[in-house]
Amino acid sequence: MKKSYKYSPPVKAQKEFLLGNISWHIQAQSIVKNASELRQKIVRSVSKHKASSKFTYKPGTRLIREWHGTSHEVTIEATHFVWQKRKYKNLSEIAREVTGTRWSGPRFFGLTN
Repeated sequence: MKKSYKYSPPVKAQKEFLLGNISWHIQAQSIVKNASELRQKIVRSVSKHKASSKFTYKPGTRLIREWHGTSHEVTIEATHFVWQKRKYKNLSEIAREVTGTRWSGPRFFGLTN
């Protein structure tokens, strides 16, 4: 243990605690040794993945949400959203306008959990 950490373990340390720390240290060392290989794997994996479309819903889809007794309808267009005849880049902007606070737009309109 002293070789790994450059100091002695606590006198009353339990065996399981010490074994856990030693195994963590061994794992951490192996990760550091393989960091460049891991980085290359991540880059290859990400480069294979195609970016998904910004919008996953078809243009013309209507999202309806009731907030404090008022019904709010958003229409999805090809590159933007329309609410009260105004264009918005994302649903979060609309949710902020409706509620007055920061919201996840997709969550506000029930598109995610």
